[in-house]
Amino acid sequence: MKLEFYKGSATTSRARTSNVSTIIMSSNHSLITGDTVTISGLGGTGYNDSDVTITVTNSTTFTYTNTGTNEGTTGDTDGLVFPNFTFPYNARLHSVRPNKYVDQRDFPYNFSYFGTTNPLKTRLSFTITGHFSSTNKSTNFRSLAKFGNSNKLMKFYMDPSSPDRFAIVIPNAPERTDTGNRTNFVDYVMLMTSPFGILFDETQQSGVYNGSDSNAGDVFAPIEKITGTTSAGTVTIKDKDGNGITFTSSGGATVIYLIYQTDLGANNLFTEYIYAEVGGTKQVLAVATDGQEMVTGLDPGETLTTRFNSGSSSIAGFSAGPTFFFRNGHSSI
Repeated sequence: MKLEFYKGSATTSRARTSNVSTIIMSSNHSLITGDTVTISGLGGTGYNDSDVTITVTNSTTFTYTNTGTNEGTTGDTDGLVFPNFTFPYNARLHSVRPNKYVDQRDFPYNFSYFGTTNPLKTRLSFTITGHFSSTNKSTNFRSLAKFGNSNKLMKFYMDPSSPDRFAIVIPNAPERTDTGNRTNFVDYVMLMTSPFGILFDETQQSGVYNGSDSNAGDVFAPIEKITGTTSAGTVTIKDKDGNGITFTSSGGATVIYLIYQTDLGANNLFTEYIYAEVGGTKQVLAVATDGQEMVTGLDPGETLTTRFNSGSSSIAGFSAGPTFFFRNGHSSI
């Protein structure tokens, strides 16, 4: 099992000397020597890697062992760094509990009625139990606690036999539990909550609205991100069922996210759903069709062209794009 930040931090430059790479970040990375990270998106050859152990040299720079040709400091703003933590030993996923009942009403002399929602909007709760041992037990627990205390969204990979599937979670700090007479151990229990009742595929796909890219999973897969350039005026993204959004754009580079954490300052974050910005400015959104959803996505086996080129679909207000990003949706590991 592994935790990894859902959103990566941007790089500024890369370099490599004697099989040691140096990465400079665009802001304080908050990492310490011995942390592990996944690196993706860097140019050059061989820089990108998973679960590498780093050595911190200052608040924005770290190094890691990386075999390859020497290269001087080279500007690279396309890289992303994702801190992660792998649970050692026999950490166990003790329970996965869906919270799909959103309303219950009891009527005299009758059965109860339950209001339920679809799997995507069903929260999932995860309970993990495990232990650390030997001389590193306290260090390992503190490393896990750092992730549990973080206010960032994370990916939770829960099954080594299915490393390509994760839940988006908000972890809670682990609780150190009684170890009895096992003085060389630290036992813990950790809780996590996911705002989505599905698992996401590790591989993110992308395609145009009339493309043949499809959801190969077994449940509805939401569109995770939409990018493009909008013109000044009304922008509409509506699928065949009338789901989607509309807003008035001033024109410019546009990004729409399924889930987004807004920085309120002083390291306070607020999680929002269906968040759009044009030129870095948040937009005021309206549902594309009254009575429908803002969320769009693909049913199992469905293609982008089927979803956005039939029925009530409408794509308007883009001078370039849009490009849709999504992952296959899964009901279980």
